[in-house]
Amino acid sequence: ERTKKASERLNAVLAATKGQKQKMLSKAYVKEGLSQTEDVEQKIEKVNDVELPFLKGIEVLPLKEATGTIAESEALITTVQAAISEARTFIASKNLEIKQYDASVSKPVAEEFIKLTERINAAAGKLSQFKRDTEGRKKTAQMQEAGEGITLVEGEVKKLAEAVEPLSAESMTEEESTKLCQDLAGQVKDVQAKVDASRNFLAARQKETKPTDSHKESMQKLQDRLAAAMVELGKAKKVINENDQKYAAKRMVEEATKQIEKLEEDIVAATSACAPLLENGGDEFLVANSVQILASVLRDYMANKSLGEAEMFSQISEGSANGKVTEGPFSACLEKLPELTERDEITFAEQRRVAIFKHIDCDQDGFVGLDDFRDIFKKQYVCKASITLTDVFDIAQGKTKGKVEPGTILEAVGNPQKD
Repeated sequence: ERTKKASERLNAVLAATKGQKQKMLSKAYVKEGLSQTEDVEQKIEKVNDVELPFLKGIEVLPLKEATGTIAESEALITTVQAAISEARTFIASKNLEIKQYDASVSKPVAEEFIKLTERINAAAGKLSQFKRDTEGRKKTAQMQEAGEGITLVEGEVKKLAEAVEPLSAESMTEEESTKLCQDLAGQVKDVQAKVDASRNFLAARQKETKPTDSHKESMQKLQDRLAAAMVELGKAKKVINENDQKYAAKRMVEEATKQIEKLEEDIVAATSACAPLLENGGDEFLVANSVQILASVLRDYMANKSLGEAEMFSQISEGSANGKVTEGPFSACLEKLPELTERDEITFAEQRRVAIFKHIDCDQDGFVGLDDFRDIFKKQYVCKASITLTDVFDIAQGKTKGKVEPGTILEAVGNPQKD
């Protein structure tokens, strides 16, 4: 019995305590909800101050002021929206919580929350209107910005058109025209960049939210102005390009003429150089080649027999008067040389032997002397790369005697050898 009474007293205490706790929490929730609602209302009141520049009766604000005010408006919209969301979330969560309370406690709190929600909704309505107004003002400012950009483009195009006018004057020289075109190249590039920027800006505005009728009309006017500016820019560029092409074509003709003249000179030189190959069926070239073969064989033979040029010539001219040999004995000696030297490559027909004699007889006096004979061994080479001269053929064993630089002409005293 005593336990039962104690339990009843405890339950009574707990019930009383629960009611007090619910009342205290409810009071705190209402207070916090009121605080957040008042914060929303205070922030929404700032709208009047922020949009004041647009409410002065001025049809169009200066672009800089309009842009700054719009940026400030967008920042305020973000701030107020966050405060509204926070207050609504708080009230919604506490509404759920107080539904678990006693009706005597929850009902008055729910009524207070309804009043606060109405105030918050009123602020949200003002914010929605402010957002719509700001969006419209932003579009207007963007049209204003586009208009100022196109005005700048029109001015730059006009300057360019005036700058290219001298190119149409007949008195302008090629040098003056070329210099002016070069000077205008940077200006054309700059104007084109401004035109592109304006065109891209207008295109971006068209892709955004659906514009109003007034904005559509403004957009069309701006596009028409930009199109007209682009036409004028095209005319200026055409004048510059025509001048460039005119003088470029002239320079190309002059350069082509020089190249043709050079080509004609090269043809004459090549024809002269190739004459031995082309005239008389190339006989002169073939005879000269035969003389080189003869000289090469005789070099080897003289080296093997330790003979000098004078000693070799004495054998060829043996029995001749004055140390000179005529065509007959010379030809007869050439006929014997293949057997003497054991080299078949100098086996020449009689007609070729006679031609060789005439080739060696430089002064055409009918005789071949020692000097004429020595001349067949002379062969010149042009050095193509720097090379060191040594006292013996084997570079590793030789001592440096000098250096031959590219372009140096050297005369061979023997047949070429390979290391």
